Amino acid sequence: KHLKSYGRIDQCVLVVDPQTGRPRGSAFVRFAEQTSADALVEAVSKSDDALVVDGRSLLVSRAVTRTDATKLSTSSKPAKEDKRNLWLAKEGYIDPESEVAKAMSAEDLEKRSRNEKQKRDKLANNPNTVISTTRLCVRNLPKALTDTVLRKIFSKACGQPAAKALTQAKVVRDENRVTVKGGARSRGYGFVEFREHELALRALRAVNNNPNVFKEFLADSQLAWEPRRLIVEFAVEDKRKLLLLEKSKSRGKEVAAVRAKRKGEEGEEQGEEERGDKVGSAAGGRQPRKRPKVKQVASARKEKTDSVGEREAVKPKSRPQSRPQTKLQPPTAVEREPEPQPHPKRKRKKPEPDLFEKLVSDYQRRLGSVA
Repeated sequence: KHLKSYGRIDQCVLVVDPQTGRPRGSAFVRFAEQTSADALVEAVSKSDDALVVDGRSLLVSRAVTRTDATKLSTSSKPAKEDKRNLWLAKEGYIDPESEVAKAMSAEDLEKRSRNEKQKRDKLANNPNTVISTTRLCVRNLPKALTDTVLRKIFSKACGQPAAKALTQAKVVRDENRVTVKGGARSRGYGFVEFREHELALRALRAVNNNPNVFKEFLADSQLAWEPRRLIVEFAVEDKRKLLLLEKSKSRGKEVAAVRAKRKGEEGEEQGEEERGDKVGSAAGGRQPRKRPKVKQVASARKEKTDSVGEREAVKPKSRPQSRPQTKLQPPTAVEREPEPQPHPKRKRKKPEPDLFEKLVSDYQRRLGSVA
């Protein structure tokens, strides 16, 4: 309609995304005459407002063949790396106007549109959010579904054993709400994490919007006739939380390694002690245990005092006459320690004098003999 002023049009095709069915914002127009196309390109090159549709100024360029387009795309600058994995945002999305949506209930369509809006808002408002390549978010789960059943469904959907393909299958539960059996009540969604992206993509396409998912993968279960259609998409995660989780995991591994190392060292020491005991018993007797260092020091001090007493005991009885003798007064009764008096009713054994008292009494006796 806007291009008829430049000449007769034979064909006009809008470029549509094959997955979503929505236009990509570009189109191809073929005029009946070459002069009409030349006039349009010349008009747009002279003025940016030459072709305006719904308030937008359109960009016009001459179309090229597919071979030339491939050459131009390879010779142009390489595209930036998608670090947020936004190319997975549309995986599992169903257009409400598509043929597949006509077979769905209005309730399921409303849930899907609400989840899609929440995901778009997260990705648009928070630049730290990324789309996981191996973790799936599963919604519209039955309340009676358990972690084991969820694990079984997705292991069969990817065609691999659960121990080989999955790392996590968890139903999110509300701890404040309790079921009849006493367990936490399900919130209706969960997460399934795979070891490889290919397995996650295969399981998503097999389970998402499948009306017979419970009948196919749980034929022997009470949920086989469940009419629900699961909503499966790649999970949106926060990079900051993922980094904190990785740090805590690495810290936990380091602590576990240190504990294992200490436990191994203690086991080696205990083994050496046991081997030493066995060697001593094989030699004909048990090896005496070493006393603590504190006791050894105390015994050494005692031996030292004993040697000092022996040296005092071997002193000569008389001193040479050349030295001036000084008469020493014996210690008074006040300075002596009172001897313990025995109980009048019960005879107690007189305690043996201490080594120091023995030395003092011996010394007084010698002084008395000299006087």
